[in-house]
Amino acid sequence: MAAFAARGGFITGPEAVISQHYPIYVPEPGGDVRLALVFWEESLMPAEAVARLESGFDAVLAPSAFAAKVLRDSGLSLPVLITGQAIALPQPFAPTGEPRPFTFLHVSSAFPRKGVDVLLAAWAEAFDARLDVQLVIKSFPNPHNDVAAQLASLRQRNPGLAPVRHIDGDLGASEMAALYAESDCMVLPTRGEGYNLVAAEALAAGLSLIVTGLGGHMDFCTAANARLLPFRYDASRSHLATPHSMWAEPDRDALVQALRDAPAAPKPPEQSRRDILSHTNPAAFVDRLANAAAAVIAAGPAQAVRVAWVSSWQVRCGVAEYSSALLDALPRRGIERLAVICDDRTPAGDAVRPVGRLGDAAHDNILLNAIMHEDADVVVIQHPPACFLGSASPLAGSADAPAPRGARDAAQHAAPARVDATRAGCGACRLGPGRAHPGAHGGRPRHHAVARAWSLHRPAG
Repeated sequence: MAAFAARGGFITGPEAVISQHYPIYVPEPGGDVRLALVFWEESLMPAEAVARLESGFDAVLAPSAFAAKVLRDSGLSLPVLITGQAIALPQPFAPTGEPRPFTFLHVSSAFPRKGVDVLLAAWAEAFDARLDVQLVIKSFPNPHNDVAAQLASLRQRNPGLAPVRHIDGDLGASEMAALYAESDCMVLPTRGEGYNLVAAEALAAGLSLIVTGLGGHMDFCTAANARLLPFRYDASRSHLATPHSMWAEPDRDALVQALRDAPAAPKPPEQSRRDILSHTNPAAFVDRLANAAAAVIAAGPAQAVRVAWVSSWQVRCGVAEYSSALLDALPRRGIERLAVICDDRTPAGDAVRPVGRLGDAAHDNILLNAIMHEDADVVVIQHPPACFLGSASPLAGSADAPAPRGARDAAQHAAPARVDATRAGCGACRLGPGRAHPGAHGGRPRHHAVARAWSLHRPAG
């Protein structure tokens, strides 16, 4: 490794510098393109980590679609490319022929995110000592690992607990291989995974697999090769303590049933092993890295965009307040110009373009002309669908209609939750006090699919 790091630069061809480290490490200047390989396991990254990626790299590599989504949801504006992983996977193990209980295996750090607490609670409910089953938990010592204490408490409360063996320490490659060979089913009630190496190993080893239905492993886990546990979103309680971050809380009752079903369930098909070997093929992974670096170099610097933001503005309206909050938080990096297009109840000002009166018969055509006048690359329409007229409106046309010049993207959002339009009236729709807003202010915010600005689709319901 030292010799590799000390080598000279390439004489021909570009050089990519790839950094994988947390906290985010920005390497010394050098190379033609700088890429960060980032794993993340819950729904949001800390803002300071995102800022460090933005300032230190040209693009970010993600090992899974889940990790890529987290990066984008966290506000990262850099290109994100999904590369998968290259893994030295175990061979499938032939049964030894020696009698043993049906063995469930759990391998993890035992961080709270790994769901050992859920597993132990479900284990106590699913089985007792009269049944021919056992659970092996393989972890390693760390400040977040309290499996021994959890087990002691569980055994005290459940004297007839089915056998649980806890291995808390490092094992060599041959010892880990033996652990897999002596097991039948891998059980991973995880709350979040950036990739999930252990799930990939289990499929390669020919074990049955029980795993939460959310995380990086969903790139290679399906209902055909794994028992996917239902889950609900819950506030993350990880040591990272990222504000507003969520993780998946696996359904304990579903896990109890999955454990009970496992001894009689068929093994995953051989195709599962072939698929995971293809997914983690080292040569294919290197090709994806090279192609990602080449794509970033070929793309050159990102072009700044012009944004037209269509919304009520600076009036007594929940939509206007929502837009104001969103624009206050919107990073300006990569934005050449941003104009707010509102109706004529708002005075014109710096980057504020009042046009027509919302709800008038001609307003939609006037609005389209204003958008085209801005020559916008991105159009955000921040209004409830009811604010636009019926099918005759040019904003409710066919998705196959030709695009107005410059209007390439549009995101349509409904109004925010907890806005009292019945007391104050709605500035966007001009509904007076006591009138119910048509489906926008009452419940949770509804975020509608991206659609072309000239063809905004009304949501069902």
